[in-house]
Amino acid sequence: MSRSEFGGYATIKRYVREKLKKLLASDRTFSSLYALMFSERDNVMAERTDGNKIIRTTYGECYDRIEKISPVLGAALENVALGSMVGLYMDNSIEWIQAMWAILQCGYRPLLLNMRLDDERLYGVLRDYDVKAVVSDGRIFDGRLSLVFSDIAAAADGGENGGADITGRFADELIVMSSGTSPTVKLCGYRGENFAYQISDSVDIITRCKQVKKHFEGKLKLLVFLPLYHIFGLAAVYMWFGFFSRTFVFLKDLRPDTILYTVKKHKVTHIFAVPLFWNKVYDGLYKKLAELGEKTEARFAKGLRIAEKTGSKLFSKLAFGEVRENLFGGSIRFMISGGGAISPKVLGLFNAVGYRLANGYGMSEVGITSVELSGSNKVLGSGSVGKPFAHVEYSVNADGELLVRGRSSASRIWQDGKEITLGDEFYNTRDLVRVEKGRYYILGRMDDMIVDESGENINPDWVESRMSIDGAFEHCLVGRVSDGKVNPVLILRVSKYISAEKLKTVRKNAEAELSRLSLAGFVRSIVFTGEPIMRDDEIKLNRRRIAAALADGTLSLIDASSATPERINDLLCDRVRAAFAEATGKPADEIGDDDHFFFDIGGSSLDYFSFVSAVREEFDVSLPVSDNGGLATVRECCEYIRSNI
Repeated sequence: MSRSEFGGYATIKRYVREKLKKLLASDRTFSSLYALMFSERDNVMAERTDGNKIIRTTYGECYDRIEKISPVLGAALENVALGSMVGLYMDNSIEWIQAMWAILQCGYRPLLLNMRLDDERLYGVLRDYDVKAVVSDGRIFDGRLSLVFSDIAAAADGGENGGADITGRFADELIVMSSGTSPTVKLCGYRGENFAYQISDSVDIITRCKQVKKHFEGKLKLLVFLPLYHIFGLAAVYMWFGFFSRTFVFLKDLRPDTILYTVKKHKVTHIFAVPLFWNKVYDGLYKKLAELGEKTEARFAKGLRIAEKTGSKLFSKLAFGEVRENLFGGSIRFMISGGGAISPKVLGLFNAVGYRLANGYGMSEVGITSVELSGSNKVLGSGSVGKPFAHVEYSVNADGELLVRGRSSASRIWQDGKEITLGDEFYNTRDLVRVEKGRYYILGRMDDMIVDESGENINPDWVESRMSIDGAFEHCLVGRVSDGKVNPVLILRVSKYISAEKLKTVRKNAEAELSRLSLAGFVRSIVFTGEPIMRDDEIKLNRRRIAAALADGTLSLIDASSATPERINDLLCDRVRAAFAEATGKPADEIGDDDHFFFDIGGSSLDYFSFVSAVREEFDVSLPVSDNGGLATVRECCEYIRSNI
């Protein structure tokens, strides 16, 4: 690592301390934060892969781009009153960062629009808060000034006009939206000062946990997986690391193979993600172990027991090197899970195999407020979210709900048209919490508690994190209201192609788990669906939506009467036929059950491999492939898949 990467200082510690000192000595506005954020001009700010080539952008190049774009954007917004909210609707990219700073520099407050929010609520926010303009990556918003960022950038490059005079306009507030799991959307306003204290708290993390600041081959690179418009992505990813001029690695897409390839190619050192991500990696690892056979599974389980019992980092490093190579490789230095409940078994696994995965806590309303910083695998695997940061205070009310206040929290919150100023008041998170030896454990949300007709209550987060049901891909516990009574329902996602016999087995497995958790008398109803419980546009479980879909009949259910061999065969053949069509470009309705993939349909070897890949993804079944091809008709493929699912 060269001194130039750290502002000319000899050590990281000195650089961090001196740069933070400059921020806290300033007026702590976004204008001051902006100037300091881009002060190490030659440091690499962003990397992305284009084909096999790594494209790099420095902080200086990004800063110059913002300076060039801002006047043009200012001219485009000339009819919008200064100080107004301007929506920002873009996915993760360096252009998102440029657009956010350009909006601020032009004198407007960026409203970071949640791209996972449904149109009804999204347009409701734009209407209720009189948002007259939106900067987007191409989407046009009806009834509003829609500015496509690439068009603004092209105009700036073309020098078509000098743009507006934006001197002295810099706004000092940006607005974060809530995650979308609540019935109504909250807007949370953060001033530059709030983020100055969040950055200061990140320095406190480095002081208490040296692992966070560790580099690999002289570089610290953070994977940009979390949406930057979400508070977790904005604060813990961008603000924490961008202020100290570290490198962000952007993903081409969110496919598992793309993530793994990107992490290894760019030698990523830090990954911050939501529990859904860690759960998928966890499930993928155990699936691969199952494919390798019982002996491999048993050997791995024994190694985990030794690692968890001894807590030896040397043992983990030596025993699980191959496992780490198959996961994220050897460059990873620190990982955080946040944004929802995560099972202790998932945390325990990652730490046992030699990674450092810490659980953290935060909300749109209060920012990121704690992370477990212990070096003990036992503590890291316990589910603790640690202790509050230096500028944060925790308290617990009589109902066991976590209260938070601090200078790093949002300065004001809007909900249902009403504005709340936090000031020095505690904010009730509505999250249930347990405190043990100064550490905080999030137990679930008060809003999600299920109380049945007898008055007994249960925390679904607690239940779900401790459940493991063979044959079920996902599980979710919700309360279904019927005749004014609340009935707890366990929803299990199974294969769409499951047989009645296997469905019966999964039900028995679920009943056994409920008995193990002493919930057999509480959860009286188990239902099955073949559809994902969590949608692709969600980053955490939305029980309100799921319960509503169950109540109104829009959640597609499977039972013994629908899991007939005839129905399964029809579904299977329809999907295989569609996969043939997708691979070859021939209409599905022109493909017969016995048409040959190569001779009748005209598919190529490349087309066939595309088809095999689609089958593996859909059915979790690998079709046999030989030098002469493989199973080549819809009927043959269906028979093979049916016998292997």
